[in-house]
Amino acid sequence: MMLLVNRTAAAAIVLLVLQALTPVHSACGFDAHEPNNAMDQAVDITSSTTVAGIQCKDDLEWFKFTLCVGDTVDINLSFNRLYPVMFVVYSHIGGYVTVVQPSPAGTSSTSLFNFRQVNVVMYVVVIPSWETTHEAAYSLTVTKSFTCATPTLPVADPPDAYEPTDSFASAATIIPSKSFTGNILYSEGDYYRLYACAGATVTVDIVFDATFADIDVRLLNSNLQEIDASATSTGNEQLVASVSHDQWLYVELETWLNEYASSYQVRYTTTVASCPSPFTRLVSDGTRRKPYCTWRLSCTWNEATQRQCAGAICAASGYESGVFVSGSAADMCSGTTSVTSDTVWHWVTDTDQYILDSFDTEIAAVVDCYGVGVAATTTTAAA
Repeated sequence: MMLLVNRTAAAAIVLLVLQALTPVHSACGFDAHEPNNAMDQAVDITSSTTVAGIQCKDDLEWFKFTLCVGDTVDINLSFNRLYPVMFVVYSHIGGYVTVVQPSPAGTSSTSLFNFRQVNVVMYVVVIPSWETTHEAAYSLTVTKSFTCATPTLPVADPPDAYEPTDSFASAATIIPSKSFTGNILYSEGDYYRLYACAGATVTVDIVFDATFADIDVRLLNSNLQEIDASATSTGNEQLVASVSHDQWLYVELETWLNEYASSYQVRYTTTVASCPSPFTRLVSDGTRRKPYCTWRLSCTWNEATQRQCAGAICAASGYESGVFVSGSAADMCSGTTSVTSDTVWHWVTDTDQYILDSFDTEIAAVVDCYGVGVAATTTTAAA
């Protein structure tokens, strides 16, 4: 029996196979299940069901079923051994599960056990071997012990406040003891960086909903060498590292072929917080270099708005960017915040501009700036 697992070396091969095949119907004759050439077209099949189809070169055949908690499924594929086909299994949690190669006898099979605490949507993709140039009939049988409710799958989330964070070069900067929320999609990596002092023990926690994703994480040093890694399926990954010298550390998050986006939070603590820091802390004071943050027509106080506010203050002082630390009010958008009635410099979040004016609602932000950027951003006086 094969356990429900993910992320082996063969996963990269599977990706290449799927990318090489065009997910549209080719010259094959249509069977009763077409179109089912992509994940979002997968045909729903039930317990102890046999389906017959037609396969040929460049054609993918997607099917799906729900595997209940504690249940075992047997998947069997029969085909003409002169025209072999293979199949790949995915889950909506963790993505890739296994590749089952065709046998000379014209059959291939596998058994999977759902060890998770939730029902899982499983996908079976029937793929022709490279030699198949003719139409080939196949028969797919899925046998389970019992049926159960299909989990309600979430709608893909929009990009988070820190995108793009899809490479080490574009890693979002984070600071200690503050949670940062992100979204991750299949075949995507998210990257963050943090500054660690010599002699410190750094602990990074990544929390996510294990019902809909399996996120694996790594911690790397300034040379992008792995220090620690975590690949559980519990929804709480932790990374720990002892730091020998002041340096940037990188956090890498990865998930594979989950159909849906997964939200997560990343947060870190450190035992040594004081060392020559790459950050410069600024506080809004209404000057051109340190404007207050405000809004004119609409406002939502979330991580995206906070990041925009921090970036604008840091840019005005000539820094590359910055991280929001705190503010003079818990929610700038509540309509009850006011620092001063004077005409001073503001960054207006919903119009993306610096303005010298007075506002009824504003916030004095504390931000950590980093990187020497261009000269202070040109400001715009009120009309």
